[in-house]
Amino acid sequence: MVGASGVVAFGIARQVAPLVGKLILVGRDHGRLERSAWLLRQANPGTEIRHATRAEEIHEADLIFSATSDPGPVILAQYVKEGAWIYDDGRPADVHPSVRDIPGVRVILGGVVRPPGEMRGNLDLHFGEGLIPACLAETMILAAEEAWERQSLGPQILMENIQFYVQKADELGFQVVA
Repeated sequence: MVGASGVVAFGIARQVAPLVGKLILVGRDHGRLERSAWLLRQANPGTEIRHATRAEEIHEADLIFSATSDPGPVILAQYVKEGAWIYDDGRPADVHPSVRDIPGVRVILGGVVRPPGEMRGNLDLHFGEGLIPACLAETMILAAEEAWERQSLGPQILMENIQFYVQKADELGFQVVA
């Protein structure tokens, strides 16, 4: 889990931890990683949970999730093993283009949503025509539902809020593209 010091990646880590035998949390803030690892160990005693501040630690992973706000790629070819699957939820993308040249590696881009209706604008967000980043979709849902208490910033994102956004996105007609 690359970007595990952040809210989105930690939220994904909480979902994934009970489903895997081993989870490696990678992030920049060592103290926050330690706290996150401790919380995940308490909730998932059957899962081995490690943490590191260097992305190189993902070299043994078969499945990699990434959600950072880093402006440049953080997952480089030398960190990825053959056959790994990578779900890149970072915007801009966390995976360096050279990673796609590794045999058997599959990169799945995430974090892109099509809002309901025929959205048009003059600002090119570089996600494709009529597409927006998931974080903007979340903000639009928050405003449409006037659910101000459901913000997802800060260290304590609640699972019930994640489920709220998934449900409301479906009800309002948002479509996850990637």
